[in-house]
Amino acid sequence: DDEEEYEAFLAAAPDTEINANVHPDDVALLMYTSGTTGRPKGAMLTHANHTWNVIHTTQRLPIHAGTVALGVAPMFHIGGTSVTVLPTLFQGGTVVTLPAFDARAVLEATERERLTGLFCVPSMWQMIVEELGRKEYDLSSVEFLMTGAAPTPLKILKFFQERGLAIYEGFGMTELAPLVAILDKWDCERKNGSVGYPAFFVDVRIIDDEGRDVPARTVGEVLCRGPNMLKGYWNKPEATAEALKGGWYHSGDLGYLDEEGFLYIVDRKKDMIISGGENVYPAELEQAIYRHPAVAEVAVIGIPHEKWQEVPAAIIVLKPGASMTENDLIEHCNQCLARFKVPKTAYFVPELPKSGAGKILKTELRKMYGGYKVSDK
Repeated sequence: DDEEEYEAFLAAAPDTEINANVHPDDVALLMYTSGTTGRPKGAMLTHANHTWNVIHTTQRLPIHAGTVALGVAPMFHIGGTSVTVLPTLFQGGTVVTLPAFDARAVLEATERERLTGLFCVPSMWQMIVEELGRKEYDLSSVEFLMTGAAPTPLKILKFFQERGLAIYEGFGMTELAPLVAILDKWDCERKNGSVGYPAFFVDVRIIDDEGRDVPARTVGEVLCRGPNMLKGYWNKPEATAEALKGGWYHSGDLGYLDEEGFLYIVDRKKDMIISGGENVYPAELEQAIYRHPAVAEVAVIGIPHEKWQEVPAAIIVLKPGASMTENDLIEHCNQCLARFKVPKTAYFVPELPKSGAGKILKTELRKMYGGYKVSDK
């Protein structure tokens, strides 16, 4: 019995205080980035980084000694260790773990263990929504839900909001251990589309390609700094210098701040499509496509075009039993997107390539489909 083995292990341990000569700036964890835009890098996160992340998180989420949080995101991903697990343990709460993600198992654990807090990435939430459509589960113990790691389709946010469940959208990254901003439940409607207000001790700037600060609601690269910022990348001095220019972490994310300082993420800089001189942000297209009832998952990438250099292409996973054609997609998008943003082609696939943390790997999709031209089809 695993529980008995654990209790026996604790009982056999000496009760003398451990004399750990550890400095707050010592590296506590080497956490590798997800590798969605290239080879993973080992982020050196210190004891202080984690402590400040706990402070930021518990200031914004209702995590306390009575919290019973689910640990289902993989522990080799920053979201699995530091979004709810470490903050809950720091507060004296309880963490329930599952060996792997399964929507039914998550909901059964919520009933059985009376979970109060759950963190999942959008692809996981989509499967949970589908399971809730098949069967009723008792979610009365839940105090908060947390989503992050990728843009969350609005229909998922609305699904839980309509059921009276508080869902917080977070924005973060491995290099910030990870919290940068959280959209609080009371701001969900008036700041729809935002990832929230920066954590108390985190500063956020938006700069243009020349490194100059830009006005409110102007899209640029998101820069962050704070006591939760990484020490550097393991054995990668050049990458460290590039990422931490001027004492700010250069995220590679495109976004803007509104007049109140709320942060909006538009897309990854490397994912932006330039079509006929116009900037096209895949995340905007993906949100529009997700509104189609047949779509379970979608990723938009740029593929070559003889006239426009690059055009959007949608790679789509349909819901079980649903049907959709390329013309259906184009007709749907014509109703809600400018013409130059409408995907020019679509590929329907059984699944999308994902990292172990559940992020869609667009680098793999570009390898698979980036060699096609629309005129080839």
